[in-house]
Amino acid sequence: MMCCYAYQKTAPSGYAMTCVKNAAGRWHGSFAHIVAYVRAYGPVPQGMTVEHLCHTAARDSCPSGPACLHRRCINPAHLGLLTPGQNALAGNSIWALNARKTHCKRGHPFDEANTYITYRGRRDCRACSAWHHKRQYAQGS
Repeated sequence: MMCCYAYQKTAPSGYAMTCVKNAAGRWHGSFAHIVAYVRAYGPVPQGMTVEHLCHTAARDSCPSGPACLHRRCINPAHLGLLTPGQNALAGNSIWALNARKTHCKRGHPFDEANTYITYRGRRDCRACSAWHHKRQYAQGS
């Protein structure tokens, strides 16, 4: 992958910012990576977001948050389109980290046969749940 083009003006979030004129001729702040994408490839389709592919490639070594240098990148070759859900899972949030787990904390695989979704929408391990219920029954509670 080519080098990142790091834009210097940033928002507190760490994302590069620039000013552009809107259709009414008024200036407003905009994320520089979105402006770079639009200039290189055209409008962003509805329901899609512009993702820093350079960040996704370096996800494990990146500090994330405002300290993430990839948020300042405006290299069009490093930008791509994702749905908001794909974009969220490409990051380092607790939800994204948990979604990438392939095994529970006791080492059982998260596969179709061993995984169920709780009423709260959480993914759980059938083997651990069975062990927990068996243990509770044995204790008489």
